Amino acid sequence: MQQREILRPQYGEPLVFRLDVEPEDAVEKEGKFGGLDWQYFVNDGAAIVYLPMDGRNALLKSGARAGDLVSISKSKRGRSTLFSAEVQSDAAEPPPPPPRAAAPPQPHQRVNERQPLPNRVYAQPETGPANGNGHSNGNGYHRPAPQPAPAKAPTPMAPFADYLCLAIDAVAIAQNYGREKGVSCTFLGGDIRAIATTLYINGAENGGRR
Repeated sequence: MQQREILRPQYGEPLVFRLDVEPEDAVEKEGKFGGLDWQYFVNDGAAIVYLPMDGRNALLKSGARAGDLVSISKSKRGRSTLFSAEVQSDAAEPPPPPPRAAAPPQPHQRVNERQPLPNRVYAQPETGPANGNGHSNGNGYHRPAPQPAPAKAPTPMAPFADYLCLAIDAVAIAQNYGREKGVSCTFLGGDIRAIATTLYINGAENGGRR
């Protein structure tokens, strides 16, 4: 049979042991010097602790439970014997998890850092039908070429060159009309000059009228 070690608190020397049972489950034993002691199995059954009533009360006040490592001190004050108990560790609580490894610091990104702008895409202008002058107004619509203005009759007292132009237009119209009718007619320079002179004289006369 295993011989258990007997432990009792001593003055000035804290008694440290691990409880095998709850503090309330102590066994009453007759004390060595009379009275009652409280017997506790400790250190996984390897030892027995005997506590007097004051020592047991100190153990109960400490809140120790089975499996805790307990320290009990015994002191003297006058004729009184004082006991104090303190829990050194709590085996009932699981050990704290190891600290997590700190995440590597992220590079600081400036809030006001400018981001690159996307490339601009410009719409191509629509192309319309080609016109006489080959110009457009910039939005894809091409304005038709202006039609030549009809020759205006020269105003009275206009320069003789205007009457020459009017005579040339009249000769061209007459020649085209002759070809359509199958008649060949040819006007020479002198004919054109004569026509212009006649128009000039008529214009002068009309301009002299009031």
